[in-house]
Amino acid sequence: MAVRTLVLGVALVLAAWVAAWKVANDRAERELLETQNRLLEEQIASDKAYAARMSALAREKRALDEDYPDYARILPTAEVATDQRLLTSLSDMAQASGVHIRSVQVRR
Repeated sequence: MAVRTLVLGVALVLAAWVAAWKVANDRAERELLETQNRLLEEQIASDKAYAARMSALAREKRALDEDYPDYARILPTAEVATDQRLLTSLSDMAQASGVHIRSVQVRR
């Protein structure tokens, strides 16, 4: 009877140890999966924000592309838009409006 009780006791201790190991292993696996899930959710949120930003930028680009011909007509041609001609035009406009310009710098 004592051997039988000892074997039964060892079997119960072994079963308890296996169950505890399984619980610890499952917990570690669950924590890993939760971490991966959180990282994926953060990446999804980041991607959604990026997609929304790109959508807004695409709409803005389309609007600018539609308006570009109007802006291009307003700008002078390269032959007309020399530094000297632009400074002369600026000087003429300043004199006509009564504005006194102290200095002008041309930067490239």
